[in-house]
Amino acid sequence: MLVALSVDRSLASYHNTATLRRRLVGVGVCVAVWLVSLAASLPYALSATVTVFSGRRACSLVWRMTAHTRRAWTYSQLTLGLAAPLVVIAGANTVLLWRLRRRSASRLASRGEIGRRGGAAFGPMAMAKLVIVVVSVFVVCQLPYHAVEIMSLMTYERHRNSADGWQPTTTYIAAFIYTNTAAQLLVYVSSCCNPIIYGIFNQNYRKPLSG
Repeated sequence: MLVALSVDRSLASYHNTATLRRRLVGVGVCVAVWLVSLAASLPYALSATVTVFSGRRACSLVWRMTAHTRRAWTYSQLTLGLAAPLVVIAGANTVLLWRLRRRSASRLASRGEIGRRGGAAFGPMAMAKLVIVVVSVFVVCQLPYHAVEIMSLMTYERHRNSADGWQPTTTYIAAFIYTNTAAQLLVYVSSCCNPIIYGIFNQNYRKPLSG
């Protein structure tokens, strides 16, 4: 969704892209995002099970895949969940900033009306700050999850390939559980940050909400 929003904002700066920003197209994009997300989540649904540990029932993931498949799955998540979206988000917002800067400079040079028409309320500098914050929040919230996934993969492969039956220590397991929980919470926090960020940085966004 963040990728779709970034591309939509970039397209909005072009007058000849109106057909790509119709309501029907937007609905189609949202449906496609949900379908792709559900498909990417299938391994979790198929691997989820209830286990009993020390007399307690707990939900856990029991991966039914080979080491090679799990490695491919982990790094494909990193690519599709962080690297590719980050490239598109940064690229789309860079194009938008470049367009806003050119438009702002053109108006200042030709008519000098930005101040009188209120265009400076959310000019290129304000937009640049917003983009930096949006991209930074995305990285901060998403990167720890993928780092924990890679750490989990490395631990799994070390245990699997160990000739002496190496096992992670109890302290390591406890630290991993807390770190994994915090990383997953950050992913959910990322989903609710954007409205708050827009409310702080964009005066035009706050006006309709303030009545």
